[in-house]
Amino acid sequence: MTVKVQFVFQKWQFVFQRFRCGRLKTRPVKKPPSDATSPHTAMALSSVLRLSAHLSASRAACLASRAQFRARGAADCARRAPRAFSRVRAASASARDAGATWTRPSWDVRVLFDGDCPLCVREVNFLRAQDGGRGKLDLVDIASETYDPAANRGVDFETAMSTIHGITNEGEVITGVPVFERAYAAVGLGWVYAFTKVPALSRAATALYDFWAERRLAVTGRPTMREVMRLREQREAAGGRTACAAATNADASGSERS
Repeated sequence: MTVKVQFVFQKWQFVFQRFRCGRLKTRPVKKPPSDATSPHTAMALSSVLRLSAHLSASRAACLASRAQFRARGAADCARRAPRAFSRVRAASASARDAGATWTRPSWDVRVLFDGDCPLCVREVNFLRAQDGGRGKLDLVDIASETYDPAANRGVDFETAMSTIHGITNEGEVITGVPVFERAYAAVGLGWVYAFTKVPALSRAATALYDFWAERRLAVTGRPTMREVMRLREQREAAGGRTACAAATNADASGSERS
């Protein structure tokens, strides 16, 4: 046993001495293959390139879709915007160019409403009751035979029928939701339309009102705008009589001619 232990000791002593002298040859360590020759690296690089190309194509498609959506929205807004707005601006400009002066009135806002619309009349009656005779509102019926566009900043009947119009005490013509906002504020109920201070809610309210304004004649059981204008012209031609009387007179005249 002693001889065996002595032999092992001598052997390891010999190995240690050769290691100190640098004569012990160690097994060389294999270097990993370079990135250029590694198949795994090439596959990973190819996957990254394909993923990058896919993301670039997806981003380009998303941007194109977004641009198309914005263009469609702009076209839809332009289509739904009442053409009467340009006529109102032109009429107001012509009135100012003609030397028309505006005297600041005592009321806060004038509301041009359709007296033949039952829902409009109900809203106007509510505002009139809230005003309580204080004169904050000036309510003008555009369906009346005495309606005069020249006294209302050049807003004619057809223009006023397209959407609700108002005139501020500074002489500015306003349309749509701002008319209700100013009218309710004038009678102390401005909080009702306070939500319009938020741009997103204001746009939603405008879109909802425009949708209603385009369809209010049909909803309230009235004829089309073309028919309303025809009856209006007949009434004016009959010297201010009612549309029914004017239509009857026109039919009678046609029968006589035939």
